[in-house]
Amino acid sequence: MAQEDKRSMNADALASLASGGPAPLAGQDAPQTPPAEAGDPPAAPADPGDPFAALLSAPAPAASDPQAVVPAIPDLAGSASISPAAKKARAAQLQRKAQQQHGHHFRQVAIPLLLVVGAILFVMATVVLVNLPKEPSEYPMGLMESPFAPWLVVAAYLVGAVLFLGAFLFHIEVKQAKLKAKRAENRAAQEAQEDQ
Repeated sequence: MAQEDKRSMNADALASLASGGPAPLAGQDAPQTPPAEAGDPPAAPADPGDPFAALLSAPAPAASDPQAVVPAIPDLAGSASISPAAKKARAAQLQRKAQQQHGHHFRQVAIPLLLVVGAILFVMATVVLVNLPKEPSEYPMGLMESPFAPWLVVAAYLVGAVLFLGAFLFHIEVKQAKLKAKRAENRAAQEAQEDQ
């Protein structure tokens, strides 16, 4: 018996929701029907044995029903008030800013890499320079005995120095970009205080 009451209450709740009225409370036996309007045909009485009869007899929502009206989506971007030239200028400005951010992040990542590779070249060139033979042999057996070994050491020192210089220049550019951003933030804060 409790199972049938539960099914009946579920069917009543579905019928009430389908007709647009509030869901019946647990203690109610019959679904609430909204008052009939003047133009609506009278609803057929629901068969108590058929739980879906109330769904079939529910009136269709009218076009003037406030629930049937779909709200318009507001245009938050204000595209009608912005000219195409202003849109292009704004897009170019955003793209330039994104490229600057990308370059800034690249420099921040590249600084330690340049320092590490430059240090490795300096260490390797120093090790090779210390291990070079004092007198070159007439028949070199390896790269260390080759007459080109001193030139390779010089090249390694030069490349290492260039990498250190690049890391130093990147560091200066990153520092200047941070100072520029800080100045812009301070200027914006001062303008906001002056406006208030």
